[in-house]
Parts: sequence; C-alpha cells; structure tokens
Amino acid sequence: MDVSRIIFNWNYTVGYLHYSFYCGDLCAWNDNIKIEKINGKWKIVERYSGGIS
Repeated sequence: MDVSRIIFNWNYTVGYLHYSFYCGDLCAWNDNIKIEKINGKWKIVERYSGGIS
C-alpha cells in the first residue's frame, strides 16, 4: 500500500491525497480522495478517478 502526503488548504480544513493498493500480479487499485474536517473529525467526502486492474 502506498499513501501520498496530504495537500491541505490554507486553514487545514480540507485535504487531498492519493493511495494505491497492490494485491498481486494484475491486482491493484487506487484513488484520489478529498478529506474534510467535519465536527472536529476527518471524513472522506469525495473520491476522484480511481482505477482497478
């Protein structure tokens, strides 16, 4: 599993990151996700352009 650094907005309430998971030959998936701080907790609010092989 690979996880990128989180890129935050200027006041640290929204962030973006990329992760990839490899489970063997021709077996992997990845996503770009948006996280948002809601009521003091980080939540995944949106996924972008994920891939599966």
